[in-house]
Order: sequence, then structure tokens, then C-alpha cells
Amino acid sequence: MYLEQLFAEENDFVRHLERFVDVLDAAAALDGQFSDAAAKERIVCGRLSPAFQAWKSAMESGLRRYVVQ
Repeated sequence: MYLEQLFAEENDFVRHLERFVDVLDAAAALDGQFSDAAAKERIVCGRLSPAFQAWKSAMESGLRRYVVQ
């Protein structure tokens, strides 16, 4: 992965990148659930959104020093 190469010396940041698999796993739970609105809501609200929010917060924290405002 390009970002892993770019940030190879930033071990914590690379670990945050790798944690995106948690978001993908949560999204995979939606497979076969598209006709069941209640199941979709449970998965999105209970798993997917929290997994993404946790990953996003970690990434923002890791990128903060690279972002010029």
C-alpha cells in the first residue's frame, strides 16, 4: 500500500491505516441484509458507524502534524 510506504517510519500511523480492516469487517456484515431495513440499521448504527468513527479519529490524530491550516 502506498501510504504504508510513505509513512513507513511512522509505526503508529501505519497501525491506524491497517485498522481500516475493522471498518471493512463491519461493512461485510451488511452482505445479504439489504432487504431487511431493521438489520441494516442495527449493523450500521451498532457496528459500522462506531468502527468508522474510531478509525477516523485515530487517522485524524495521526495526520494532524502533517496538515497545515
